[in-house]
Amino acid sequence: MKLWLDDIRPAPEGWERVKDATEFWRAIAKTHCMKEVEAISFDNDLGENRVEGWEIAKDLLDMYIVQTDLKHVPILTVHSANVPAAKRIKGYISDIEKVAKQ
Repeated sequence: MKLWLDDIRPAPEGWERVKDATEFWRAIAKTHCMKEVEAISFDNDLGENRVEGWEIAKDLLDMYIVQTDLKHVPILTVHSANVPAAKRIKGYISDIEKVAKQ
């Protein structure tokens, strides 16, 4: 499964679009500890008064920290046009990759 986190842009062919944090975590819950997730692409701005993409990336990092046996990391990318938020998400992605290698 490839997850495209974005409330506006349609997902590329072969990707499953999730529009918000609830849809994102429901999709993750359908997998077995991320093993079925091939890739995730993050947008940041998911609508007014909604959880933002950087917050979802941070929660994903927290999941990897807590679940110390979680070693599979999907391909993680950012397609957000929000430059500061994209940088923040990339930082969490880097941390996820480091934690999973431990």
